[in-house]
Amino acid sequence: RFFDETYTSRLHWHGFVEVEFFIEGTGTHQYGEIKEPIKNGDIWVLSTYDSHQLAIDKGMRSVNIAIDPDILHEKLLNQLTLTHPLHCTLSEEEIQHFISKVDILCHEQQHRELLSRVKANATINDMLVDIVRKSSLNTMPINNRIVHNMVDYLQANYRTNISLVEMAAE
Repeated sequence: RFFDETYTSRLHWHGFVEVEFFIEGTGTHQYGEIKEPIKNGDIWVLSTYDSHQLAIDKGMRSVNIAIDPDILHEKLLNQLTLTHPLHCTLSEEEIQHFISKVDILCHEQQHRELLSRVKANATINDMLVDIVRKSSLNTMPINNRIVHNMVDYLQANYRTNISLVEMAAE
């Protein structure tokens, strides 16, 4: 998208996972009560639980991807739900890499070749894993990471008969 005039959305949320990739321009992104400035290379990943609002300045170029949560790997979806919203800023090289993945998605959507849906879903999961790894989640204090890892473990093993001692050993 290219914004040829300023734009402000209303506070809203979606029934899908949203990736907002800001290639060029400035603005403000608000989620909850927190307002963050938008700069070149910013990526936000919002789960279905995240309300947000955008105030975009004239000249902003962005890519917006709406993702059906059902196509995401279960552990990835759990991570997005636990740590919402995710935010990171890409370097110029990373921006070009991300744009190449967006190009793959566009190609698969337009041409609908054999296994296009499989290729698109794999590309989306790959993109989101890269964002999770680069996001502020990686700079969390160790205690927060331990809690996130434990919740991930509990979600993956909730049907398993396991003691706290065994869980701590994991």
